Amino acid sequence: MLYCSGRAGTATEDPDVPGTDLVPLFEKILDYIPAPEGDESGELQLLVSSIDYNDYVGRIGIGRIERGSIRVNQDAYLCNYHNDAPPKRIKIVAFEGTVTKLLERENTKFYARGIRNATDLDFENANFYASKKLDENFIAVYLPCRQELLHISSSMVRNSLHFSTPIDEYVTKEVQAYIQKIKH
Repeated sequence: MLYCSGRAGTATEDPDVPGTDLVPLFEKILDYIPAPEGDESGELQLLVSSIDYNDYVGRIGIGRIERGSIRVNQDAYLCNYHNDAPPKRIKIVAFEGTVTKLLERENTKFYARGIRNATDLDFENANFYASKKLDENFIAVYLPCRQELLHISSSMVRNSLHFSTPIDEYVTKEVQAYIQKIKH
């Protein structure tokens, strides 16, 4: 058991001995929560969760690495499972800090985000207002989901795959085929 104080930023295993930092909490988290699964040495696979665009750079994808590793100026290709067109070469960028700084650096005027429900909208609005305080010219574009897809989330699909439950009602046949291809 740990005794923590969020206000003081301390954690300790003994309630009679005051903590000095949060290291005991972080150590417990590392002890009990498994590391992410994935093959760091495998081919790059990035799940894009947000897309932006500007006239100079083109489309900008922001997402999470699911497999492999990534570095700035690395050769990478965008695979579109909706058609048989050859993969397109893309630009990899890395950033730390706020989205507004990334958009400024890439000379991009707006940030596009997908919205499924009121929870997504609340989350994105909080991000929007925080970003607007940093840059009054910040523009967010919300892309609503089709009605029949509102119940689908990437977390739900990942959990379904993890527990070997069918995903055919959640993703298109093309996505299912792609998932099967990368699993083998």
